Order: sequence, then C-alpha cells, then structure tokens
Amino acid sequence: MTIFFVTNSDSQTAANLAVAKKIAANTDIKLFGCDALRDRLHNELSGEKRAIFSMSHGSRLAIIDSDGVDAVVEHDRYVLSGYKVYAWACMTAQFLGGALAQEDIYWWGYDAAITAPDDRDKYLDIFSEVISTAKNNFENGVDHSSIQRILDLIKDACHTAEIKLESVGATDDEDAMSLYSCCHQIWARLCIWLPGAQQPIKHRDAPPAYIDM
Repeated sequence: MTIFFVTNSDSQTAANLAVAKKIAANTDIKLFGCDALRDRLHNELSGEKRAIFSMSHGSRLAIIDSDGVDAVVEHDRYVLSGYKVYAWACMTAQFLGGALAQEDIYWWGYDAAITAPDDRDKYLDIFSEVISTAKNNFENGVDHSSIQRILDLIKDACHTAEIKLESVGATDDEDAMSLYSCCHQIWARLCIWLPGAQQPIKHRDAPPAYIDM
C-alpha cells in the first residue's frame, strides 16, 4: 500500500496532478491537491504502509506541500524509518535523501532542478507511462543490482517516450526543449540512497551525482 502524495499549487504541480490521476492505483492512499499537506501525510505514516510516492516542489532540505510548508524534512527521520520514498521533486537527493538514508530509509530523489511533465492531451499519456514505470517498480529496489535493473526499466521507458513524443510532433513544439528535458531528467538525474549509504546509486550512463552532504 503506497501513500501517493501529489501537490497542486501552480502550473507545474497541476501537471504532476494530472499525471497522478491517470496512474493512481485503487490501493493507493491518495493525498492529492488540497489534501497534500504535511499534517495529512504524517497522519498516514503509522500502520503497515511503508512506501511514499511524492510529486511536488522540493529543495535540498525538504519535500514541499500544497501550502508551501515543508512536508518531509531531516527531523522526520524517525517516523519514516523503514519507508521507501520516491520524491519527484527538485534537488531532494542533494542532502535530504542522504541524511534520511542514515535512518533505514530508501530514498529515490533528484539531484538537480527538474522539469515538470506536460499535461496537454497529446502528451499526458506519454508522460504518465514513464512516471507509472517508476511508481510501479521503485519499491522493489533493495540493493545495487535490483536498483540498476529498475533504473534500466525507467531509462527504457524514457527512451520509448521520446520516440512517442517525436511521433506526435513534439520536435516542432515551442516547448520541445522542456518536453525532452523532462524525459531525460527522469532517469539521468535520479539518485537512490540505500540505508546507510555514503553515496547514491545512479544509472551507469547518467552524469555524476551533485551531492552536498
């Protein structure tokens, strides 16, 4: 059972929410839009739930909720112990992910500013398929080899998405750079912190991580 935490505070997070609504599972605990708040998230952290998939704004120090409040920060490490977290958000892998990994937390996050998916009709399904690949597989990452297999799945999904983007005319879109940048960043800027790790795992073809511990 996954807590699916997706904010809505501007056009970028609205696009995230459009994707989330396409890929949500019946078993997800959905905290969407005005429900994607720190208090609501922390109310759900007890019990058997041990995974969070988040789509929001972020920083090197926090996942940010719909009201602009820090929803997950370093001092939340004890309540998140044992969790697997995927943060589709800017820069949480730079510091937050590594800090939380020291408390038995698996952290999938990004080491740079990332570009939101495009929620226009002809692009929405393409980006939804990529994000769904990440959401449906990240919980299976338990060690270096299993994580590399999942990274390969995500990279392959991004490559397929790029082909589909071209087929619907994305290369001629005035936002072409953003469309293709999003596809690239989904796998190339993704960093995974295993519990206790001193450095994150990245795809073997990705550029070095930008980490500030």
